[in-house]
Amino acid sequence: NDWIANTYNLGVMTDFKLPGYTSEEAELRDSRNSYGRVHEGFYNYLFGKTAKGANGSYKSKSEEIMGLLVDLFDKECKGYSLFVTGHSLGGSMSTMFAARAATFGQFGKVTNVSFASPYCGDQGFRDHFYELEQKNLIRHIRFSNEEDVVPLIPFVAPNGLAPVEMYKHTGMNIRMYNASQLLFPKCRLFYPKMGSLSNEVRNAILNNVPMGLSVGVISKHLCPEYCSRLESSSEELKKISVEGLYEDADITGFSTDVVVKK
Repeated sequence: NDWIANTYNLGVMTDFKLPGYTSEEAELRDSRNSYGRVHEGFYNYLFGKTAKGANGSYKSKSEEIMGLLVDLFDKECKGYSLFVTGHSLGGSMSTMFAARAATFGQFGKVTNVSFASPYCGDQGFRDHFYELEQKNLIRHIRFSNEEDVVPLIPFVAPNGLAPVEMYKHTGMNIRMYNASQLLFPKCRLFYPKMGSLSNEVRNAILNNVPMGLSVGVISKHLCPEYCSRLESSSEELKKISVEGLYEDADITGFSTDVVVKK
């Protein structure tokens, strides 16, 4: 089912409207803001109208989850931090949900840790992510394996007679390499540095489908291989911190001076 959803409608995009579906009345008002464009299949699954629930509600999965989280953080989980994680299709879902949770500032800082995530949004979605990152409302660490093709798709969305829409990744990408490749490091850091054309060109060259093709391509995508490479990279990963990466303007291209009031 993950693979079907990953290629649903050939990666066609839709507006990333927030919050997700809550009621027909709210849908008719359609007063929601749009924060870029995202994969239509992913968006509809997480933010679209659902089948009628036991309570008679058609509320989207995202807003059902948000309601539960807000209640938890107001009561027994007061003072906790919110982490959102997922693998493959779940990785993309985690990034979109983390953006939803951070957009209205309900949880202070939201941390998203995704693994093997396919693309989920366009430059507008990335620009919204930049804004959240600069406001210290979100942090995203995106793990990917070298020779895993899934994080490289769908790189483009058809748009009828209009120009195609290009997908863009967000967050700090930790790319992990096979330990048997002696000429490669255990892992490398990539980030779509704000306002840097050279960085964008480098990332485009190193993030393309042919680079992800290899013998045993499916196994490179699965959790056992990710666990193995995480273990192999552990000593290098212990030398860095999420906040340390985001505080380095040479990596991000921006400074994070805004303090979020809790």
